[in-house]
Amino acid sequence: MEEIALVEGWLEEDRANQSYYLNLQKLWEQSKLLEEQPAHKYDTDAQWDRLKIKMGANSYDSGKDDATSNANNTLVNLGKKKGQIINISAWKWAAAIVIVLAGCWFAWKTLLTTANSNESRILTASASPVTDTLSDGSIITLNRYSSLQAPLRFNGRTREVTLQDGEAFFDVAHDARKPFMVHIDGVNVKVLGTSFNIKRNGNQTVIDVATGKIVVSFKDQHLIVHAQEKLSIDPSTTKLKSEKSEGLLYNYYVTKKFIANNTRLEDLVNTLNAAYNSNIVFGRPELKDMRITTVFTKEPIEVILNVISETFGIKVVYRKDSIELQ
Repeated sequence: MEEIALVEGWLEEDRANQSYYLNLQKLWEQSKLLEEQPAHKYDTDAQWDRLKIKMGANSYDSGKDDATSNANNTLVNLGKKKGQIINISAWKWAAAIVIVLAGCWFAWKTLLTTANSNESRILTASASPVTDTLSDGSIITLNRYSSLQAPLRFNGRTREVTLQDGEAFFDVAHDARKPFMVHIDGVNVKVLGTSFNIKRNGNQTVIDVATGKIVVSFKDQHLIVHAQEKLSIDPSTTKLKSEKSEGLLYNYYVTKKFIANNTRLEDLVNTLNAAYNSNIVFGRPELKDMRITTVFTKEPIEVILNVISETFGIKVVYRKDSIELQ
């Protein structure tokens, strides 16, 4: 392997050597084509003299006839290292080996990069919400018992994740060159940089936009949903239609607040059941459509129900496996 070391040393001595080596490599690759071309007359003596000057051939005999008649066995002095010589045929093999090794290294790096770009991770939340930051700086908060699949690194022209189950709030980092996309059960959401909530409840998907706007696609339909709007989709949906959001109950697990703005009491109760893992039921159906505007911090459920009771003049009955509003 001494020949390879000598070649590498010669390449490192000067950038001109590296440039000349690359030119030789191109000539070597193109030389195979010469076999298929008609014969031409070349001044081999002049070319040989130029090669000896480039390679610093200080120890050559000036006899050109011997050099051209026995080129494969001619000894070449590499650079300034007098006395260290290699056969020109061996030099060709050494150069070929260097090229092959460089190609293998590049291929290995390319395969490694491709493998890393395809790797993904699963974010999960069990008994408590979980907040994590993706590689692009987007912040994701998963509600309890939710899971999200995302790549370790976003490569390509888009940033794509999949909400596998449950609910998540997305605060997406802006990048106009790489749209952020969320896939969930046949529904696709595309954004550039905004914040929104997606909840999967059985066969229904509910999307609430907090800031900015998003594009929702479902069954070849597309709809732009703006801030303070929501959209509900299920398998029976034939036309996408958004509506105004009533408060910010959807992101209670992010803000730790229950924000109701002329919100139906049933919607507030459903959120409380999800947040506290409780079972609040209505003893009278007409109570469901009563409207409430308030803000609750995440206080004990008994405190919140007491405020509701005093606001609407209703009775709260605690049973063994449920809490009934009468």
